[in-house]
Parts: sequence; C-alpha cells; structure tokens
Amino acid sequence: MRRAAGFTILEILIAAGITAAVAVGLVVLLHRTIAAAASLALHRHAYAMAEDLDQRWDAEATSALAIFVPGADVTGASNADGHEVDFFTRDGHGTPFFWAYRYDGTAHTLQRYTYNAPGTAATASGDPLPGVTSFTAMPVPVNTFSEPIFSAYKSAPVRENLGYPGVDGGNGVTEVHLVTTDDDVNGDLLPGVSPSGFTVVVGTFTPPPSPLLVGPPLTFDSPTAPAQSFTISQQYYRGPFTVSPQCVVGAGQSVPAGTVAATVTATAPGPNGSLIVTVTPNAKLGNAKIVKCSISVAGANSQTGTETIYIDPYPTGSIPLSLSLAAVANVNTGGSCVISTVTAKVGPVLASRLALEGTPSSGAGYPFSPAVVLGQTFQSAYSSDNLAPPGLATDSSSWNTLIAQAQNAASGTPIYITVTAELYPACGGGT
Repeated sequence: MRRAAGFTILEILIAAGITAAVAVGLVVLLHRTIAAAASLALHRHAYAMAEDLDQRWDAEATSALAIFVPGADVTGASNADGHEVDFFTRDGHGTPFFWAYRYDGTAHTLQRYTYNAPGTAATASGDPLPGVTSFTAMPVPVNTFSEPIFSAYKSAPVRENLGYPGVDGGNGVTEVHLVTTDDDVNGDLLPGVSPSGFTVVVGTFTPPPSPLLVGPPLTFDSPTAPAQSFTISQQYYRGPFTVSPQCVVGAGQSVPAGTVAATVTATAPGPNGSLIVTVTPNAKLGNAKIVKCSISVAGANSQTGTETIYIDPYPTGSIPLSLSLAAVANVNTGGSCVISTVTAKVGPVLASRLALEGTPSSGAGYPFSPAVVLGQTFQSAYSSDNLAPPGLATDSSSWNTLIAQAQNAASGTPIYITVTAELYPACGGGT
C-alpha cells in the first residue's frame, strides 16, 4: 500500500497568495486599460470637436457679410481682450442675423450665441465646447498679408458700415486662436463677400444707376389732417438723398398756382440706407376741391423721383366759416381818443377747439397769428409792451357772440376770424 504525498498548510497559503496577487494585478491592469481607453476617447472627442469648430467657422465665414470683434461681448462685458468674435449676415428678404462665439475663462468653455441686433439679449445656441484653455480674436488689415507671387499688387483696406455701429464689412481679416487641452487651432476668417487670395483684381465695379424708389402717393382727407410719411430708397446704393422742402400747387387748380400745399417737416434715416420723409399739409390751404402737388427727390447718383401728394377739401358741411371779432387795446374807449382801427384775418381754428381758447381777458385766449400790425403812428406814440395781442383783451360780449356762432358749425369746421381792433389809449396820452 503506497501513501500519496500532500500539500502542507504553508504551501497552500503561499499558492493562494500568489494567485491573489496575480488576480489583483490583472484587475488593476484591466481598470487602467479601461480608464486609458475612456480618456483617449474623451480626448479624441474633444479634438474632433475643436477641429469641427474650425471647419464650422470657415463655413459660417463664407455666408457672412461681416466678421468683427465688438467692443463689448453679448453679456455687456468689455471685449478688449478679444474673447468673443461675432458674425453678421442677411437673408434674401434683408432680415439681419447675428451670432457670436464667446469664451468663458471661468468655466473654460466656448459658447455660441445668437441675437437680433447689437445690444439686444443673446440666446445660447447648442452645447458649449469644454476644455478650452484660451481663445482670442483679433482684426487684421488685409494689407498686412503678403505673398511673393503677388508682390506687384498691394491690397488696400476697405471698410463699409452695414447699418449698425461697429458692424463693418469689407476685406478685413479676423484671426482666431483656440487652445484646448487636446488641440491648438489657428484660423483666418474672411467674410464670404470679400475676394479670396486667388482673385485677380481687374478693375472696380460701380453698379449702374437705378431708379429712386419712393412710397405710394399720400392722400390727406383735409388740409388739417395729421402728418404722414413716405420712404425713399435706391437699389445698390445708400443715401444721401435730397428732398424739396415744399409741395407747391401748379396751375389750373382750386387755389392759386404757387400756393404751398404741404411742407416736409422731418426726415430720418430708415433701414438699409433709406430715408423716411414726413409731410404735413398746409392747414390754411383753403381748397374747395382736391389739390395735387409733387415733392421732388434726388439721389447722390443723379437719379430723381417724385412723391405725389393729394389733399382733399374739407368734408361736406365743413366749408370754412368766416366770423368777426371786435378787440380793443384797453378799457378807455370812445370819442376823440380813437387813434386807429386795424383788421387782420387769422385762422383756421377748428370750431370744436375755439371754445377751449379761454375767456376774453384770461391771458389764455387764442394766440392769433399773424399778429395784428398796430401801425407806426401808434407804435411811436405809445409803448407797445403793455398791449395784449388782439383777442385777449376783447370784451365778453364780442367773444361770447363768436363762440355762439362757432357752436352752430360742425366740430371739424375751420373758422377764419377777421379781427377788428380799435386802438383806444387813455385820453391824455397815457398807455
């Protein structure tokens, strides 16, 4: 009978220890391999994102009208260090689009934003690029670039404002430098409307003159109607524009030729280099029939146009009404103290407004214009400083009669008032 040899307890413990050590080593190696693979995948993803962003910048620059470094970023903070670059373009309908890339040094991210116009609220667009160490954008004039093969040609910097402060198109280049934990990207961004480095410049292009575009005719329902506006523009060109200040009536109408039917009371810059013109009809036109006149406009390129104005007469039942009012210079009246009597026609004043002009001697009466001319004889003999304008010192009876007559007319009736002023200085030479 043969006895088989066995393992001692010590041998078993040693074998178990070796097995455990090998197992732990394999687990640690596997963990490190998995971690390294994950880190490599993360770095490859970050690298791919940075490279993708570089390609996206090139694509977006192709459609941009302007690429610029604003003075303040989308949050309103100073952008003096160039941590943000902005893009601008318009669609086929002329609608503006702005977007920006802003570096956040605290979060180490680069975020894309969109906004409607400089100074308006911006909205984050897409996920931010993480792991960004630094980002800078800097405008560079085109004449700082030079290639030996093109040494005979010198590029001239060109800037054209596109209707917003600080948003300039042209041939300027914007250099961007992006550094991440996995990549280092440098790019030169040029708006897509600028000539490329392979463009051969053979001359300059001036668009042919195009007609001035003005608004449709303006029609006023009466000479006292509110002001209206029209817009002047010209395709391919931006102002300036010249506008005649008055709309003058021609011959053969219900008012004398040469009468000013309306005036240009304001002009203001409009979108895309246009001009907004405000026209106000002449409240004293007094036309019995519709009146037509034209306002001449001209562009900077010898192009001209006209804006037609129509002014309807007062509505039926609101034919201008002429009334009379007696006025005196002071309360000392009668006899040989009368120096002179003068008359003047003032207005129009709407009938609905006349009763609101104040009481006869309140100092709040209607400020008649043009003022009644007192005459040199009276002016030289007495101080004119103490005389109220005719109508403010009229007697209550004359004033109340005028109000009663106006109340019988429709509220929109224009009232013309013939003022008869009898000048009565105090007898004995006082004022």
